[in-house]
Amino acid sequence: MFKGICTGLLTLLLVNAAQATERGPEPALLKAGEKGIVAAQLLLGSQYLMGLQAPQDFKKAHNWYGKAANQGNPKAQTVLGLLHLGGTGVQADAARAATWFQLAALQGSGEAQLSLANLYAEGRGVAKDPIEAHMWYSIAIENLQSGESLTEAVHSRNVLAAKMTGEELQDAKIRTRGVSAFAVR
Repeated sequence: MFKGICTGLLTLLLVNAAQATERGPEPALLKAGEKGIVAAQLLLGSQYLMGLQAPQDFKKAHNWYGKAANQGNPKAQTVLGLLHLGGTGVQADAARAATWFQLAALQGSGEAQLSLANLYAEGRGVAKDPIEAHMWYSIAIENLQSGESLTEAVHSRNVLAAKMTGEELQDAKIRTRGVSAFAVR
């Protein structure tokens, strides 16, 4: 009997979720987003990006994240960077991704700092610059919580440092001190 109840509840939840996706976001949420409320814009962007309570629509996701990003929200700026980097809903553009990552990185977003470091290390969308990459890896390490991203940042910085001269490492440390004064949460 318990199994039957659980199966019934699960079926009901799935049907409700499917109907919510077909209907789209709640009208009150749309209204709040249109009024410029950043939290609503972020939620709308994520709903359209993931296809949760709205049909998956990368262009609409980009639009809502763009509204929040233009108000200076670092989470939205980071997501826009990722969308531009991967060409999700927009033409792939590493230079534009770097711009969004830079804006979020300067506000202390560890994910944006890691992404920006990777771009500098690879020379994607920006000139290849190991000193700048090392600096952003170091700052990201200060801001990231434990987990996969932190492990990636530490590993990438160590691999990069092994290829750098002592003078380059010293320059990177000086830059890190200068930028981390305002890019560390």
